Amino acid sequence: MTPKPQLQYSHTFNGAIWKVLFSKDIDFIAIEVRNETDMKLEFYLLDLIEYGLNPIEIQGIEWWMSLDKLTNEDVIIKRYVADANPEVVEYIGWSINQKQESWHKTVDSYVSDIEDTSTTDPSFYSGNNDHFNLIKEFVLEVSGVEILDVGAEYLEREDILSVSYYIKSEKLANYLLISDLNKKVLFHQLLDDNLDGIGQNTFSLVDNKLIFAKQKNELNIYQIH
Repeated sequence: MTPKPQLQYSHTFNGAIWKVLFSKDIDFIAIEVRNETDMKLEFYLLDLIEYGLNPIEIQGIEWWMSLDKLTNEDVIIKRYVADANPEVVEYIGWSINQKQESWHKTVDSYVSDIEDTSTTDPSFYSGNNDHFNLIKEFVLEVSGVEILDVGAEYLEREDILSVSYYIKSEKLANYLLISDLNKKVLFHQLLDDNLDGIGQNTFSLVDNKLIFAKQKNELNIYQIH
């Protein structure tokens, strides 16, 4: 019998979780948080073993920056020109071991050979895709919920089936449903109920960890088994 996911970590940030980076080499994730009211940008590094959360402090941090890559040594941040057609002008390395800025490189001198992550991300199916109808039937059979024909994300592993779907609330509401292969519900939770449109990559699996944001600003990590 497949056990239900167990909550391992939860943290609410003072802003929306904009981006999360993973690495196949280390047990860390990097998190980008943006508070659009205060126009404040923050970066964090989270240890997936001890769940220690550390701020990534960058000198001269500004809105026109974003996470780029996570390596086994550095969190790499890119800086843009602040205009209507932003382009990257600089890359900044922040050392994971030293917990400080370690290098700056221009676009011409920066070469990235880092492969993107070890995550298992869901596949997105639009509402007019044949596979979407199968997902819709699955959700209805497993949970009794009739989902909207706006699209859904689906991920199948050897032991679980996961669907991120949408229903109508005052706006759009996004739910995550996980069942075992016998269609027994293991996890069914609201991710956001104040959406103007649908999203993609609303959840990820890193090894046996389920990672997602709730209401945009609450990071949740569950152990699958």
